Amino acid sequence: MRCSEVWGGTHDIDLDVRTSALSSSIWSAACDGTRGGDVYYFSVCDHDMLTRLAIADVVGHGASVNEVGDWLYDSMVHCLNDGDDAAVLTELNRMACSHQLEMLGTAAVYSYVRGRHLLHFCSAGHPPALLYRQDARAWRALEPATGPGLAGLPLAVMPSVAYRRSTVAVTPGDRLLILTDGLTESADGFGRQLGMERLLETLQGLGNVPLRDLKMAVRAIRASHMGSAPARDDVTLAVLEFH
Repeated sequence: MRCSEVWGGTHDIDLDVRTSALSSSIWSAACDGTRGGDVYYFSVCDHDMLTRLAIADVVGHGASVNEVGDWLYDSMVHCLNDGDDAAVLTELNRMACSHQLEMLGTAAVYSYVRGRHLLHFCSAGHPPALLYRQDARAWRALEPATGPGLAGLPLAVMPSVAYRRSTVAVTPGDRLLILTDGLTESADGFGRQLGMERLLETLQGLGNVPLRDLKMAVRAIRASHMGSAPARDDVTLAVLEFH
């Protein structure tokens, strides 16, 4: 990707994305083989210092998802050079509430500042991303900051929600796995979900494999767990490595 670019959407994809700040590999699939309820966008700021990934998981398909996709795109463009991830979610939530859209969704925004090696992130009720520390060779859940009042609620619950940005320092070679709950809630024929614990165990056993191999291994574990059971939710998985 180049400077001043925003890319993404709601289509099924399986490809690699690279900026000067990070490498990534993303997979998104609707459960019924059409456009799903997951929305994803990458952006690179005008000065090639800030790379951002926003992801949203909207209940249902159709018009509501398309509207959220349009709003998220507009928010990413409007906040292209703004380092405050909370601004993206605040604007997205305001649009959802003002249009009285009958939907419920979660979203998260992750921004990496090249040169400063800082990862900023903000969540609207979204499942936590998983962070891999190269020096410790271990994965852990990346939990957002907490505070008083109503903070981090899902989209379209109420317009006055506060979204708080969290920040962690990362080093080149550290990785981030971003997902929607369609991954961890993938169920077998008996209704047993894959779960975050098994996902973490899988990641820990993979070691420092190439990003695309890591993504494919997670997909394989999901498929093995589900067996012949049908997918009942859309799923998006993105793995990033910081430069």
